Amino acid sequence: AFQELFRSAVEVEQSLARINVNLQASADGLKQFSREIFDIAKNTGQTFRDTAKAAEELARQGLSAEQTTQRLRDALILSRLAAVDSISAVENLTAAVNSYASEALTTTDVINRLVAVDTSFAVSTKDLSDALSRVGSSAADVGVEFNELLAIVTSVQQTTARGGAVIGNSFKTIFTRIQRPEVLNQLEDLGITIRDVSGSTLPAIQILQNLARTYDTLSQAQQSIVSEQVGGVFQINILKAALGDLSKEYSIYSRALGVANGATDEAIRKNQELNKTLATLLNETAQGFVQLFAAIGESKAGELFKNIIGSVNEVLRFLTKAGEDGGKSVGESIVQGLSNVLAGPALFTAIIFITKALSVVGKEALKALQSLAQQNTLATARATIQKNINTLLANAT
Repeated sequence: AFQELFRSAVEVEQSLARINVNLQASADGLKQFSREIFDIAKNTGQTFRDTAKAAEELARQGLSAEQTTQRLRDALILSRLAAVDSISAVENLTAAVNSYASEALTTTDVINRLVAVDTSFAVSTKDLSDALSRVGSSAADVGVEFNELLAIVTSVQQTTARGGAVIGNSFKTIFTRIQRPEVLNQLEDLGITIRDVSGSTLPAIQILQNLARTYDTLSQAQQSIVSEQVGGVFQINILKAALGDLSKEYSIYSRALGVANGATDEAIRKNQELNKTLATLLNETAQGFVQLFAAIGESKAGELFKNIIGSVNEVLRFLTKAGEDGGKSVGESIVQGLSNVLAGPALFTAIIFITKALSVVGKEALKALQSLAQQNTLATARATIQKNINTLLANAT
């Protein structure tokens, strides 16, 4: 119990100190933030250690304590629902929010839309999150809205089952290539609308939708050329899957877009349902003990620990300094003292021990040899008896 008390107190204090390096909160503010970290850990089925790591990562972003708390809760919910580690959840949410800063998205908006789409289609929150982290910035640059990106990733994932990371990288290539002047000119030559009435280039999703409506009317050679120009050599399958769905009247893309647009508090409610499980209750108990031990560590018991350790360190510093000041003479004194001990009582004791050990080993070895000799005699007698029996049986026959 004392070991666990000491370990928990040290871990919590060190984690909070690392967080506060960037957070720069007051003593009271840090204490309040500590309570919030424990509350988030209990309410999201996470350990204090994982929650503190995520909090430290968020604190590096220059956020206030309130913003850090909000994003921390959302990141831990995402970690729980998507089955990813807390650091990856923080990074994915940060990438999504920063990529779509123009839409003023909050991390709560992001996780609710992810879970809403996850619930309605054959795509996981993890796949959507992985795709966002890889293509979010590129998609935003070419006018693809957040919900549109979720919808197109969902469409391709449900059609190809390639995984969010692969799909995200594929669309990163597609969105980059579709904005190239030579590609736009080629599409325009084929009669595909790429500009609005003012002459500005349309967002990438609208260009893909226009291409999808025209794609089946192109010759096979034209389809091959367009596919390679827009998707490149390695992303043609992903591009064709997207175009195939976008050309449908009731596409997965349009339905997923509607679900994302109508998202409310799906992630929050799903997390609350998971909090009713036995595993969550056990985790809450475990984190409660860690919090209790940490609180004890902050009290007079913590001061006692620090005083004891500080005293030990002072003694070690004194001895180290004495050794450095004494130099060679101190070292020689230590070596000479050890030599005297070994040459005196220690050596005598060692000789007695070795002698006793050899005596015991010798006696046991003699007993073993006698036993082996007895076994050999008995074996010879058994062989003689067996031979006589065989002779009698032969004569009787």
